[in-house]
Amino acid sequence: MSSIESVLHENRVFEPTEAFKAQATISGMDAYKALCAEAEADYEGYWGRLAKRASGLANTLHQSPGREQRPVLQVVP
Repeated sequence: MSSIESVLHENRVFEPTEAFKAQATISGMDAYKALCAEAEADYEGYWGRLAKRASGLANTLHQSPGREQRPVLQVVP
């Protein structure tokens, strides 16, 4: 009987073109690894910063509201 060798493990890295890199949000593997390290070091702060930037509220939010500060929403039929 022969052994089955897995082909699902891929080690190749395909570098993007310079044009693609120029328009990318993350400039390369070093920038990606820096983002991963930042997220691991301060998970809540990392995602809070990204949320502020994406929502346009960068200058208005200083910390997320606690459970008791969140508004209560009611659905009116």
